[in-house]
Amino acid sequence: WRPPQVFEHEWNVEPRKELPNGEKSIVRWELTPDGDGTILRITHKRLTRPTAIGFTSGIHAFLDRLEDELDGVPLVYWRTRVEEVRANYPGWDARR
Repeated sequence: WRPPQVFEHEWNVEPRKELPNGEKSIVRWELTPDGDGTILRITHKRLTRPTAIGFTSGIHAFLDRLEDELDGVPLVYWRTRVEEVRANYPGWDARR
């Protein structure tokens, strides 16, 4: 038996102020064994450019939290981490 290595799902965002048309996309998570660890590859398809730019700091924060959880480190509040990493993504403010 081999454990599942791929999970793919829809990510549908309802229309709101920041996304007046909403967003319908597909997220694919792939796990690949790598020595004593695992490589996680995330592919997010069908996003518009402004939405992709807007999601970058949030995805960054989620992945940081995943790493902390796996390492047994206390989790930083997600919104706090988003604000900390947002400067790494200068296009985010330009899309507003």
